[in-house]
Amino acid sequence: MDLFNNQQPIPYNKNDDVVILTIDDFKIVKDKRGSKLMLTKNKLDKRGVLKAYAFWCPHCVRRYDTFRNLATTLKQDFTVYVCDVAAIKPQTKLQERKHELLNKMVKYYPTMLLVSSRGNITKANFGADEDEVLEGINEHYGKVKNVN
Repeated sequence: MDLFNNQQPIPYNKNDDVVILTIDDFKIVKDKRGSKLMLTKNKLDKRGVLKAYAFWCPHCVRRYDTFRNLATTLKQDFTVYVCDVAAIKPQTKLQERKHELLNKMVKYYPTMLLVSSRGNITKANFGADEDEVLEGINEHYGKVKNVN
């Protein structure tokens, strides 16, 4: 199944410490407020940050190495997830609904999201520069090992 625009290379690979997400790595859960997205258990490792990006965004491209480095630095305590939201091409109604919910959280590229240890996804209140991500993790989770 072709979920990505094949003309664009995925900037991360299996040798990186980042976890690459596709639309099938999300699930829809209903709660009191309606439907929300969560990570599926097969991709959920531990709490972390998710960078929602676009392959055509110069700010996102400039930060590829930053997120590789963050993933390596934080891998004992956090997972760094990445998802090229702009390249997703939904093939089914379920994928379309997931993409719609994801796009409600992503208003600009890159957008930073927090992922809880249970897979809940929430908007982060920090930017995508390395210092901002590290500071945001410290503010959200408290001082953690391996984070200055």
